[in-house]
Amino acid sequence: MESRVRFAPTPMDPPWPYSASKVLSRPKRELSTDDVIKRLRRFSRNGLLKMGAEILWYAWNHSDVLENGAPGSIGNFITRTYSERLITLAGAFASSHNRAEPAEVDFRLLCWELHQCSDGPVLGPDVLQEVSSRLVQLPKDSPLRKLDTAFTHRLMIEAFKARIVAAQFEGRIWDKASLIRPLLIARELASLGRKAGGDAYDRAERQFFLTSLEGFFRAAWAIYTKASDGVRIEAASPRGPVIVHDHGRFRGDSWQFDSESQEHVGLTEDDVRAVTSRLSMPLSKYAERRAALRQMDPAVRKYDGLADVLVTRPLVDLELERLGEDFLLPSPWRFISGMGTFVLHEFVSFLQAHRATALGGQDAYALRGEAFGNYLRDLLRARPGVHDCDAPEMGGLTSRKPDFLWVGEEYGVMVEAKVFLRPNEDRLLVDATSAVETWRRAAETISQAVGLLRNSRAVLERHIRLPEKWVLIVVSNEDLIESTTGFKGVARAGNLLDGTGLDALALLSSSEFEDWVVHGSPDELARQAVQAWSNLKPGDLGYDSRVSRQSSQRESELPHIAEAWSSLIPA
Repeated sequence: MESRVRFAPTPMDPPWPYSASKVLSRPKRELSTDDVIKRLRRFSRNGLLKMGAEILWYAWNHSDVLENGAPGSIGNFITRTYSERLITLAGAFASSHNRAEPAEVDFRLLCWELHQCSDGPVLGPDVLQEVSSRLVQLPKDSPLRKLDTAFTHRLMIEAFKARIVAAQFEGRIWDKASLIRPLLIARELASLGRKAGGDAYDRAERQFFLTSLEGFFRAAWAIYTKASDGVRIEAASPRGPVIVHDHGRFRGDSWQFDSESQEHVGLTEDDVRAVTSRLSMPLSKYAERRAALRQMDPAVRKYDGLADVLVTRPLVDLELERLGEDFLLPSPWRFISGMGTFVLHEFVSFLQAHRATALGGQDAYALRGEAFGNYLRDLLRARPGVHDCDAPEMGGLTSRKPDFLWVGEEYGVMVEAKVFLRPNEDRLLVDATSAVETWRRAAETISQAVGLLRNSRAVLERHIRLPEKWVLIVVSNEDLIESTTGFKGVARAGNLLDGTGLDALALLSSSEFEDWVVHGSPDELARQAVQAWSNLKPGDLGYDSRVSRQSSQRESELPHIAEAWSSLIPA
């Protein structure tokens, strides 16, 4: 998917006529999420799950239906955006007793109605006061302290834009690195964990995953492959019974691995059971979220993590016969991104809770950040012009410094690795203070860059040729990191780079940065960053802040990603 983000209002009327539905009629007033929940309760719970899965798998396999300008693209986009949330709400509130089976148009209309629900007072006085209070509590040396309370309105516009982008695009960018990169970072974490905790780390890892780390990922890919084919069932048609694929469905007892496959691939039925056990939620458990969802502010309910179970538990145990036999993988997007969430968020949280034994008392989140830096370090090793600021030969540098320098003929690029910028517990920045915390973390990178330029220039000059012009690149393992944090707009509008010696700031995802490193140059990256920075107009909903390589087509798969896939899934 192209990384350009445009903001444009959708029409009030859906692309599908209400006359096509046998159950739903056109609303006579603006709906709230409470109203949408009442309307979805007219349909069978299992029917809504099945229809949502069919629509999502079709869009996954036919990505052209989501492209700008394609027939029905706006409707398809809105359906995809809200399908997973509608599935969660259906699981929590709907019933399968004496309810109508939904047609495709019913599911799509419900998604449209959920989209049209009001987002509430984004710039209300309570929100603005809360953000202003949070700003004045920041450390005095934070660059964000340059922003006075009069700037709060602008901040909240950027936060709201970031929330919308995250809600619509979180986990939607797929390439072959999307599944394998979390494994590579987790391997680096395991190396650090074993140094800190020894055998206790290995026991903790096994306790959490119920199998080995590699076995867990192999089984996840096997489940995805199985679910993509679906369960073949007999269905009635005007021409008689036909065999159809129930996409996303698979049975937990349908795996048969011969000894040769187990030895060659390293995949067992126990691995598969581990994944289905850890990444699934029984359908009956969805109802336990009902009370919490009802108590939530309706204006933000559709954005809250409680309204999207599939983000963390992308498999549904349908409990058709008994627990652990019939599963549904409704959204391939949620499954792929959910693997990364499970490994790099939930597992790290588990390690943090058991750090006294598993990590010898060390902080799991700090080790995760170090692991991400080591992952990038392996990628950057032996690249021309790259200097590791933590290398022994760079001793004497200030403690506040970026992770790497990538030096070209004209520009120097400072690279700071931040595995995640947004808070673990509020990825969509539903709470306004979560946006401030995100920007605080991002602003730390400016302080680190300034500290290096001001306090360590003499040390640097002993090791490398210093260019006169510098840009700062923040690399995070999050898709569309600029748009989903809003920090670049905040930094530009607040003049946070004034007097720093930096000509530009850019935030890149891991995939974007790796593409630059393998196929680009520091000067080309810096020039693109400076151009995007100078053209940036905060508050302009149509600006394009991409810092992307200019190439006619994307090159072949990145070498380290291809090698990792080969080691995980032997040919």
